[in-house]
Amino acid sequence: MSGETLVLTRVFPGVDPQAMYDAWTRPDLVADWYGPEGFTNEIHEMDVRPGGRYHLTMQAPDGSRYPLSGEFRAVEPPHRISFSWKWENQPASVGDGTTLVTVDIRQVGRGTEVTLTHSGFEAAEHRDNHRSGWEPALDKLARTLSGD
Repeated sequence: MSGETLVLTRVFPGVDPQAMYDAWTRPDLVADWYGPEGFTNEIHEMDVRPGGRYHLTMQAPDGSRYPLSGEFRAVEPPHRISFSWKWENQPASVGDGTTLVTVDIRQVGRGTEVTLTHSGFEAAEHRDNHRSGWEPALDKLARTLSGD
């Protein structure tokens, strides 16, 4: 993997670590918030255990579909989840394109802090494209957890 890394940290007031962990590991909850604003998700597989696989398809408002899959590397409820990330329709010109996502979850006061580290990008442009997806997804996650 290359060296470009994206790190995002957010505090979710009033959310406990277990609820946050569930939002990352329960297919019904993941389907609610994953991806940029306006995207919907179809969860095909989510076997949350080290070595388990996941497969989902994000659909953009214009109907474009983005299949994504990977393998869970670390599963430490309710504090950490780590998984490989690969767009299935990645152009061959970008290489394998597999990156690594690690989500660290910790209680802070009456809320939960999440640090998302997405590493292994081939170029800063790819890292920045993922930032533009993760930031609104985390906004959607906050809404999902608050019941909005």
